[in-house]
Amino acid sequence: MKILTFSLFTLVLLAASTCCAQFVPGPNPIAGTVTAAQTLPSGTGVVSSTGNLQVSGSSVAITVTGTSSIQNDGMIKQTGTGRAIRDNTGGLTLTISKNVLNPFSLFC
Repeated sequence: MKILTFSLFTLVLLAASTCCAQFVPGPNPIAGTVTAAQTLPSGTGVVSSTGNLQVSGSSVAITVTGTSSIQNDGMIKQTGTGRAIRDNTGGLTLTISKNVLNPFSLFC
C-alpha cells in the first residue's frame, strides 16, 4: 500500500509540473486583482473565483500562443479597445471553461 500511495503522489507531482503552463508574468492562479496583460504559451491558466484580470487600453488581457486551456472562475475584463482573449498564432486548440456555483451568475 505504501508503494501505491507513493507512486500516485509522484505521478500527481510530475503531471502538475509538466502539463500546467502558467500565465506570464502571472501569478497563476490569478486569485486577486491583476491589471497586467498576460500571455499563456501552453497548458492551463487559471483565474480563481476571487480572481479579477482587468486590463485597460489597447492591450490584450490574455494572449494565447500555444494549445491551452483557460479555467475562468472569476472575471476576465478588457475595459479599453483591446480584446479580452486573443489567439493570433492560429492552428492551436483553445478551451475555455467556467465552474458555476450559482447558475444566476451567468446573467449578472
